[in-house]
Amino acid sequence: MTRRARWAIAGAALITAGVGLVFLGFVYDVLFAGIPYQDPPPELAAEYDRQARVAELISWLGVPLLVTGGVALLVTLFIGEDRRLP
Repeated sequence: MTRRARWAIAGAALITAGVGLVFLGFVYDVLFAGIPYQDPPPELAAEYDRQARVAELISWLGVPLLVTGGVALLVTLFIGEDRRLP
């Protein structure tokens, strides 16, 4: 396998993982945080805030993976074929 192929596979895997984390953050938000309560008691407001922060953290963890994967795919455009030294 060439270096270019390894970079392309790594980039695609990172992009897939990033999209997956962003999607999982959205799903977590829908399932656990949901729609905020109207005039909630302090306990419910605190629980909603905690669940919303967790969902946001999961989603934001996917963004660096997306960027890193995109950079890896761009690197594949500039890496030449493997050259062996004599």
